[in-house]
Amino acid sequence: MNLLFSYSISRFPPRSHNVPGPLPIVHSKYFHYSPVQFATKTQKLTDIGEGISEVQIIQWFVSEGAHVEEWSPLLEVQSDKAADTITSRFAGIVRKLHAEQDDTVKTGSALCDIEAEGEDVEDTEQHVEQGEISAEDEDRRPSTLAQPVSLSSLEFQESGQRGKHDTLATPAVRGLLKEHKIDILDIKGTGKDGRVTKEDVQKHVSAPESRTATSTTPATSPNHSGEQVETLQKLTPVQAAMFRTMTASLQIPHFLYSDDINVTSLSSLRNTLNRRNQKSDPAAPNLTYLPFILKAVSLTLGHFPLLNSRVDSVSSNVPQVINRSSHNINIAVDTPNGLLVPVLKSVQTQSMFSLGQEISRLSDLGRAGKLTTADLTGGTITVSNIGSLSGNVVSPVIVEGQVATLGIGKARAVPVFDDNDNVVKAHMMTLSWCADHRVVDGATVARAGAMVKGFLEEPAFNMSQQQQLSNKDGALFRQVVKHFENKQYKKGLKTADQVLKKNPNHADTQAMKALIMSHQGQEEEAFALAKTALNNNMKSHVCWHVYGLLYRAVKNYDESIKAYKFALRLDPESQPIQRDLADLQIQMRDYQGYVQSRKNMLQQRPGFRQNWTALAIAHHLAGDYEDAENVLNTYEDTLKQPPPRSDLEHSEAVLYKNVVIAESGETEKALEHLEAVGNKCADVLAVMEMKAAYLLRLGKMPEAEAAYMALIERNPDNSEYFDGWEKAKESPEKDNTTIKIEYKGLAEKYPRADAPRRRPLDFLTGVDFCDAADIYLQKMLRKGVPSTFANIKRLYEDDVKRKAIEDLVEGYAAGKFRQQINGSTENATNGQDSSFESFVYYFLAQHYSHRASRDLDKADEFIEKALSIDPQSVDFAMTKARIEKYRGNLAKAAELMEKARSLDEKDRAINTKCAKYQLRNDENDKALKTMSKFTRNETAGGPLGDLHDMQCIWFITEDGISYLRQRKLGLALKRFHAALTIFETWQEDQFNFHNFSLRKGMIRAYVDMLRWEDRLREHPYYAKMAIPAVQAYVLLHDHPELAYGSAVSTTNGGSEGMEEAEKKKALKKAKQQQQKQEKAEAEKRELMKASKANAKGADGEIKKEDTDPSGKKLAETKDPLADAMKFLTPLLEFNSNDVEAQCAGFEVFIRRKKYVLALKCLLAAHAISPEHPTLLLQLEKYRELLKDIPPKVTGIIGPEIKSLLPST
Repeated sequence: MNLLFSYSISRFPPRSHNVPGPLPIVHSKYFHYSPVQFATKTQKLTDIGEGISEVQIIQWFVSEGAHVEEWSPLLEVQSDKAADTITSRFAGIVRKLHAEQDDTVKTGSALCDIEAEGEDVEDTEQHVEQGEISAEDEDRRPSTLAQPVSLSSLEFQESGQRGKHDTLATPAVRGLLKEHKIDILDIKGTGKDGRVTKEDVQKHVSAPESRTATSTTPATSPNHSGEQVETLQKLTPVQAAMFRTMTASLQIPHFLYSDDINVTSLSSLRNTLNRRNQKSDPAAPNLTYLPFILKAVSLTLGHFPLLNSRVDSVSSNVPQVINRSSHNINIAVDTPNGLLVPVLKSVQTQSMFSLGQEISRLSDLGRAGKLTTADLTGGTITVSNIGSLSGNVVSPVIVEGQVATLGIGKARAVPVFDDNDNVVKAHMMTLSWCADHRVVDGATVARAGAMVKGFLEEPAFNMSQQQQLSNKDGALFRQVVKHFENKQYKKGLKTADQVLKKNPNHADTQAMKALIMSHQGQEEEAFALAKTALNNNMKSHVCWHVYGLLYRAVKNYDESIKAYKFALRLDPESQPIQRDLADLQIQMRDYQGYVQSRKNMLQQRPGFRQNWTALAIAHHLAGDYEDAENVLNTYEDTLKQPPPRSDLEHSEAVLYKNVVIAESGETEKALEHLEAVGNKCADVLAVMEMKAAYLLRLGKMPEAEAAYMALIERNPDNSEYFDGWEKAKESPEKDNTTIKIEYKGLAEKYPRADAPRRRPLDFLTGVDFCDAADIYLQKMLRKGVPSTFANIKRLYEDDVKRKAIEDLVEGYAAGKFRQQINGSTENATNGQDSSFESFVYYFLAQHYSHRASRDLDKADEFIEKALSIDPQSVDFAMTKARIEKYRGNLAKAAELMEKARSLDEKDRAINTKCAKYQLRNDENDKALKTMSKFTRNETAGGPLGDLHDMQCIWFITEDGISYLRQRKLGLALKRFHAALTIFETWQEDQFNFHNFSLRKGMIRAYVDMLRWEDRLREHPYYAKMAIPAVQAYVLLHDHPELAYGSAVSTTNGGSEGMEEAEKKKALKKAKQQQQKQEKAEAEKRELMKASKANAKGADGEIKKEDTDPSGKKLAETKDPLADAMKFLTPLLEFNSNDVEAQCAGFEVFIRRKKYVLALKCLLAAHAISPEHPTLLLQLEKYRELLKDIPPKVTGIIGPEIKSLLPST
């Protein structure tokens, strides 16, 4: 399958590392000096806190032999929380690196050896004396990211006695101290050896707020005097923070811009996504409008980065704007303590669902008072949703450090005019923008607002953007696609993981990885990953395309088509998606959809002839013959000159056009067209056949006779040509003399052809028949043709002809000939005519074993005579085994057939016949061993696995029927389901030809294949397999104990007549026996698995192990009758004229209490074969059941019952 996704790979800018400059050396001992000493120091990975036990090295900034300064960068590491830069603890020369890039290093492990210059430096702790490090130096010191500080922690720890290690702290804690401008000596450490921990800092920060938060409002009693009473109430911490923020905002000149948007489409999309999300995860929160608006704002900020900036008028004499790359959006949350504005970080990288989850998380934390400082800081723009409080318009206030804010009104239903000036219901919402007029003008806000409006009013097309990859990662992604197309799945997964390591949310890579996983049999994991990819980027046509491919792989074609259509809405020009959608539509026989898809493909690429041909096929199959012809004519008109006769694609297209004309009913026009273009077509035989058929259909008999005679001259053994020739002779059966003479002339003209001698036997009678049959039989028997009897046994339907043939051949055996052929045989020696004599006996043995003239004693007598002449004849030995089969002696028949097989061990036909006889005698293992002589036994599953791979449906079906007779229902159902899978595979194989046939120009053969596939389950082997499968499920419904083996069944085939205690005892015994058998089979499989660890199938790929080789899971079904319907429904649809199929349907419907359907089956079976023994028994059963049928049903089926059962 070709999966070349056509879309551009954008790039992230190269990653930059902000590495702090060298810091001044901080000595660990005060007023201490010693001479310079050189010593090799080992720098280890110290405990960096936050529960981090190991990190992965991203890159080294130094190499061995390099000189480093104290606090200069050594390497960059990645933990499960963040990336960080580790600096040198010593100044000196790097002598050894203990780990390489991409290595994982645990806490306490050595990183590098440094030949240090100076005094001893402790490896693991920093000892800081009060006043030793200035605030400026401390700001320059590198630190890890601080853990957020909890606002809800209200305890305050008083300072106590200091010890030696009072100032120990991790880099993360020191960063937190720096953020809050706290002196470490003001905090008493509660960690090991007095270490200051993150919790200590959090308590220190929150303690003052807790004291401030204590309400001092005195209790007052109601005042009824009318006198105004004022009480003093301190602001809560939240109110105080809001007071400070809004006071600072007074310095910003605001201006307001608002606009109404239509969110009807957004509302529909939101509901669809919520339904789909709830279906996959019932616990998932529903999406509100806010995630969509936040995403729209983020996309707009990419085009208007000024709105994401801040004004810097303090650090420089000249005011300037500082742009910010990350879209950190504040959202207003109404809490019991007041309005809080937590921050959604990096909105540009988040999916809609992840935004929804983050909004829910922050809202819950806000209401619980557990928002941290990190949750509340770092915002770049604010979005306030006043609509949740039923407001429509708001004038939001800009926060200091930002230049714009957005207010959201309530979504309300209002009447509006549509494009046709009709009043319709729409969902409208007002968006109100406020911006800092010092740096933002009104036009900029108006354009940004219009972009947000466009995103929200057309969300399906505008709410997502292509995720970006760097140039290197983009090349890796293209390798993933290439590996998939080349079926190098392991390499594809490895490369995909490389991309996802740096871009964990890249949806297209996730989708491709899911597609590869599905081809490795990991369907559940593939679907889960594909859904994650869609959540990360719902506008990626690649993700939707892959989603459709996954559904197609599990045969859920309806969902697959939906996914393909959505992918096309995102990328209408994608040829691969259009092609896959078209293939699925023709597979589903959605002709109208196929027509539309092919029109789109033709409009995009009109220069390819196959696109024109495909559209013509679409119209043809949809029944629009005129449109199909017009499409083909249009393309032909574009040709500047006719293609040469050697152009096979053009030749096929011309003949296909002729077929379309003929099927439209215009036979005369088709004939004229054929005569005009026939000499330009490469397929001369097809032109001759089509012309003869048209002439016959038009009643132009002389021309038709000549046309068929020309065909007979090309192939005098084709019966269809003789059929047409006889019809062109205008009812030849009325004048046998003429046609007899014609055939005699043909037989003389074509002496090696069989048809001119055999066909007259069908219509000749009396003496003419005897003469013709005598000539034919003597010629065939003297030549020793084994198929002589098979050629003429159809004549046995006529008793007179059968008797005449018997007399003729009996005469040959007695030496009496009606006429001499090729000379007299009176003086023939035994050696000369022994072959003729043996084939006469062989013919008579077949004659007397035929059901119309059966006399098995005579048949046995004649085959013994034939064998006495030629004991090494395989055909004679096979006939002897067949006679025993007719006697009912299957064991003897199988034994004789094995003897016949041994006469020619290189003959696949006799080998197959022998295995079939062994299966009829229930010798399953022996039959498989026989078949193994012509199978690839090294494949996965051994001989049986190869028979499955080669789709040997006759063996699988016969094997299942044998197990059904033995009451081994698990194995029987296993075989029947395997046969059903073969039919489904044949159905699926159409996918391989939808494009191949068009590309090769084999149009007529392709259309014939589609029509053959539509009648696939009319094949006799389907009925032969489906009927016993239904019988197995019916038996399983009546006797559930058979699911555990055949030990419970009695000689009568079940547990009928047993007492309840006996049934339980037998069932227990059966379960124990099955467990022993399963244990033995498991051990056997382990041995085979060890010896064939890398067994491969016929396609060279490693096959999955069969986890249910005995069919136990199939036999333990909870609803056997429902499973039976999988076989029965197609059986009744395509084999309605099979009396056995109707009888099988009756047994299922009567047990499901579908009395009307059961009666329908009885009526159909009665119309086919009124005297069928199974039907007669079922009629009696139905008669008895009439007593229990509800009166309403009886009223419906009453008239039909009376016609079927007159005495009822």
